[in-house]
Amino acid sequence: MKLFLASWAPWKNKKLEEEFLALLPKPRNQNKLFILTIDTTSNFHVELLKQAIIWYKEKGFQDSNIKIYNLKTEQIPDFRDIQVLHIWGGNNYHYLQSIKEKGLEPKIREFIERDGVYVGSSAGSNIMAPDLDENLSNDVNDICLDDVKCFGYIDFHLLVHWDTTEGQARTNQIRYAWKNGKRVLPLTDEQAVMVVDSGYHIISPDIY
Repeated sequence: MKLFLASWAPWKNKKLEEEFLALLPKPRNQNKLFILTIDTTSNFHVELLKQAIIWYKEKGFQDSNIKIYNLKTEQIPDFRDIQVLHIWGGNNYHYLQSIKEKGLEPKIREFIERDGVYVGSSAGSNIMAPDLDENLSNDVNDICLDDVKCFGYIDFHLLVHWDTTEGQARTNQIRYAWKNGKRVLPLTDEQAVMVVDSGYHIISPDIY
């Protein structure tokens, strides 16, 4: 199992880049990559996706090996022939709903369990936890999703974007976690968690 769970993305600093690239199973130009998103229309997300493509290409991925799919509107091809699966950011509940409705959960599990490299950005990282909990997130379950059970590959909840979360919200999340016995890991936009098999470690930028 190889999970690279970022609060934002592997290209936020040199340390994240190095540890992500070291996970790749093949020479960079041979790895096939799918990026799954739920928003390809807003200027904000379109620009971010453009930046992602530029970064992957700069690091040696071939343009023909990079595919972007909209989870809500497109049929997602089989993951059998890809080496890297990157699930993007946005509302946690919208991502989880789309994955469940598309029947992708067993396919994603199969991909992870055959040692494909899974990359999460924000929501893509959060869905690796045991479940979604509005009290531990800045997202709202505005679609009234009942089944909030997630993949459970990590036994804690990530508090992503910790450095940009408003102070009172951070206090509320920590208090809630403590009172309810929830394991949490705050993660800034410059950090990620790498999970390899049964162990994990936090990746932070080098401080000089």
